[in-house]
Amino acid sequence: LCAVVLDPGGHPLAVLRDERAAIGRPEIATGKAAGCLAMGFGGRELAKRAQAAPGLFTALAGLGAVEDLGDFPPYCAVKPGELLNVRSSAAGDTASTPEDLIEDRVITVLLSLPARSNVAGALRRQKLDVGCLDAFLTRTVPAYRTIAEDVADTWQLLADLHDRGLLDVSAAPSRRLVTGIAVDTSTLPRGFLRAAQGKAARAALEIGLLRDFFNDSTTCANRKLADYFGVTDLPDGCCSTPANRCSACWGKPNWPVGEEKPGVAIALENPLVRRDTAGVVAEYMRQRLDEQVFNLVWAVVRGVHPLNVLRALRGEETYFLRGVDHPRRLESVLIDSRYFGVKPTLRLSDVEQSLVRLEADGRVVRDGVRWREVSHVQREIRQRSRTGTGRAS
Repeated sequence: LCAVVLDPGGHPLAVLRDERAAIGRPEIATGKAAGCLAMGFGGRELAKRAQAAPGLFTALAGLGAVEDLGDFPPYCAVKPGELLNVRSSAAGDTASTPEDLIEDRVITVLLSLPARSNVAGALRRQKLDVGCLDAFLTRTVPAYRTIAEDVADTWQLLADLHDRGLLDVSAAPSRRLVTGIAVDTSTLPRGFLRAAQGKAARAALEIGLLRDFFNDSTTCANRKLADYFGVTDLPDGCCSTPANRCSACWGKPNWPVGEEKPGVAIALENPLVRRDTAGVVAEYMRQRLDEQVFNLVWAVVRGVHPLNVLRALRGEETYFLRGVDHPRRLESVLIDSRYFGVKPTLRLSDVEQSLVRLEADGRVVRDGVRWREVSHVQREIRQRSRTGTGRAS
């Protein structure tokens, strides 16, 4: 690996490179350090914010400050493809293009790598680091950069060779995808704030128009709708008969003699008398949350932490732990649950209160920092009593 320290101006102060580090690692480390320096916080926080606020990186990409290289698996496995031996160029086709010759060399280099290796940092086909492979092919295959400009292109090349049957490429060694980002400048470009806030500004404009529509009860509703959608002239016949006259026009005492205001228009003018059902609704929402929390606890037999229940209900597939530099993924049963993402604004205190209520009802029990469904615990106790084994507590 390689580490780079930059001064406030983006100039390198120190570069620490392992002797087995692949070519291009110093440049990659410099780019990552420059990105952290420009944004004002570390790489882990940068990854968190990129996941939480993709619009910021979209704005940077639109202004040419960063380049999104696309998503790809960090690791892959490679084997010979079923059609490798029938490739046209191998059969004596003399009209091969330069790209075909480079691809042949890539295939040869890949298949010459050992399937397994115990040497630290060595490339092995059973689990290839796509980033290290990109640097390795750049170093060993002449003119490789003419067919693959970056690590994301390397993955696309592997996928293309797989589709053509020349290689058998699998992303099974990876449990997630990563996004390649190239940092082109260490300073925020002009117009970044305006671009980043563009969506919020458009939303504020829309909200303002909608508020004006509902607050203005004297202007014809058809006219307001036409203004909202940018239509200059209303169609003939708008608000001309009792069947199509809006409430604002009914509110003006100048409709034709002989017409009567329909019951619907009268109802709109009178405030609706509602019962005070706030307490009933709140209790229903608590019961509904309790059922959702209970089903998520039940789904994980060995128990689940309240934070993971919260993440599942909020729709967060991954999370970070202190001291770990990559995101962890929630249990699959939580992600695949029908309740995943149904409460995006839920708070941890809501989940904790729900678990306390479920515990009082005898449906869940606390097991250390986790919560478990009662029947799972009882079944485990019966199994231990039959086998004569116990678990230390």
